[in-house]
Amino acid sequence: MMQVATLTLNPAIDETIMLDRLVPGEVHRASSVRFNVGGKGINVAACLADFGIKTAVTGYLGADNSDIFEALFEASHIEDRFIRRKGQTRTNIKLVDQQGTTDINLSGDPLSDELEQELDDILHSFASSNALIVMAGSLLPQMDCQYYARRVEDMAAKTKIIVDCSGDALQSVLNAKILPYAIKPNIDELSQFCHQKLTDISHILQVAQDLISRGLSLVTVSMGAKGAVFVSKEQAIHAQLKASRVESTVGAGDAMVAGISAALSTGQPLERIARLGTAFAVGKLGKNGPALPSRDTIESLASSVECRLISSI
Repeated sequence: MMQVATLTLNPAIDETIMLDRLVPGEVHRASSVRFNVGGKGINVAACLADFGIKTAVTGYLGADNSDIFEALFEASHIEDRFIRRKGQTRTNIKLVDQQGTTDINLSGDPLSDELEQELDDILHSFASSNALIVMAGSLLPQMDCQYYARRVEDMAAKTKIIVDCSGDALQSVLNAKILPYAIKPNIDELSQFCHQKLTDISHILQVAQDLISRGLSLVTVSMGAKGAVFVSKEQAIHAQLKASRVESTVGAGDAMVAGISAALSTGQPLERIARLGTAFAVGKLGKNGPALPSRDTIESLASSVECRLISSI
């Protein structure tokens, strides 16, 4: 089994406040408040840990409020390689009422050159032919949008890298000469990259196969309730499974990355990657916070995933 590590540059504490009804300008009384660890790479690691796969995590945490992260890492037996920096990790606020969720996200603080070099050293310590590194989430303020692309260029020959990001960071990764092993954009993020609205599976497949021809080994495009398209050099599969219960959609994409990583870490074929990625995502829909249901439940979901072969070489 491959060693798995995740990178989260800009983690957060998610404060979810439940309200009967949000009215701007009014004073509200919350019915409940919940705090969860946030950050795409951390979510991936937590899901992998719930599935029984040992994972290491790195990135940056504010030293003043790192306790909630440390508690998760200890409880889930996740190797903590995060760098502590001065100050606090940002807090994102989610206001939830019957109409939906209103998100208030802070941007985080800029980084010093010294801390960036320290993180590079940690990433290189993970890199090997038997390792899988997941680089996921937003960049810190003032960080070069080429950050992920440059790390891929520097490390792709040594180790498999999955990148899950959006915006300029994703554009930079996919426009680079050296591409990562795998990516997992959603349909809107891929549409933004190719400057056209992708409306059906045939369009998604065309764009994904073009990326495969340029050097990627796996492209997964998530489409919400419509499932996901998984494309490799040999095959393309549309996978779909209806969720029986939705507690929270937050982190479902991260759970899919975790499922993909779990399958890749044991050298599984594309259908197993599609089944496990979809099962992780659907399983996450029934849970709050960075958590999955039991492994038996995930395996049951995986066996129920509808996989349709849409291309074969």
